[in-house]
Amino acid sequence: MDISCVSNMINKLKEINPTLITNFNGVLIELSSREFSSYETDKSMIITYWDGPVCRLLYFSCDANSLRENLSILPAGDYLMEKVNRVGFESDIDFCSIGFQKVKALYRYTNNRINEFVVSDAPVLQYRNKVAYEQLDIHSFDSIKDILWTTFDPNVSHLPDDHTLEDQIRNGEFVGIIKGDVLTALIQRRMDKLQFHIDQIINRGSKEGIHAMLLGEIDKFVSLGGKMISSWIEEDNIASLKFHEKYGLVKDRTYVYIFTYHKGKTE
Repeated sequence: MDISCVSNMINKLKEINPTLITNFNGVLIELSSREFSSYETDKSMIITYWDGPVCRLLYFSCDANSLRENLSILPAGDYLMEKVNRVGFESDIDFCSIGFQKVKALYRYTNNRINEFVVSDAPVLQYRNKVAYEQLDIHSFDSIKDILWTTFDPNVSHLPDDHTLEDQIRNGEFVGIIKGDVLTALIQRRMDKLQFHIDQIINRGSKEGIHAMLLGEIDKFVSLGGKMISSWIEEDNIASLKFHEKYGLVKDRTYVYIFTYHKGKTE
C-alpha cells in the first residue's frame, strides 16, 4: 500500500465517521520515506513501521470497537503506540481495556516569554558565555550517534537512523562541547522564528558548560524575535524537570501517553 491508498482509506473511514479517532499527528507524506504495513477492516486501519528496534503503531478508526477488531488481525509481535492528549480534550477510549499497557507519560513544558527571561535576574543566567561550544558537523556523526543510543530509551525517544541523523546534523540541529576527542555535552534543538524546541540534552561535563551552551542558543533565538521554548519531559525524570524549570519552563496542558501492545501467536 502506498500513501495515496492510505489517504483514500482514511477518506473512506471519514465518510462513516467524520470525527475519526487517530493517534496520528503528522502529515501523511512523512510516511512515504518509510516501509510500512497496513491492516484494514471495514471501519478501521492500522499502520505499523519499524523505528530502529521499535515497531510503532498508528491507527485510524471509527470507534473503539472497530479498533479492537482491527488489532485482532495484526501479526504476532510487540508494538508501541503513542497518543497525544490535551487536558480537557482527552481520548474517551480506555486503551488498557482493549489490550494496551501504559508504560510512560511525557509532559510538554513551555515558556512563552523566553525573551523576557533572558533579561531577568534568573540565577542560571550567570553561566552565559562561561564555556565555549561549537555547532557540530558531520565529523561528529559517530560521537553523536553513540551518545544518543547509549543515553536514551528508543521506546520513549524517537532516535534517528543513520540517514535521518546525517540530515539533522547537516541542518545544524546539534551543538556540543568537545574536550580532546570526547563529546562531553550535547544539545539537539530545532529553531525557527516561532519556536525553539529542545529535543535532547546530554551532559557529561560541568554544569557551567551545558548551561552556557543552552543560553547561547536561546540568545540567538531571541535575537531573531523568538519567544517560545518547549521540551517534552518524562513524568519521572526529576533531574530534567529541575533543569528546564531554571529556564522558566512550566507544564502546559499537552501530554503524551506511551503504550505497548503485545499480540500473541494464538490470538
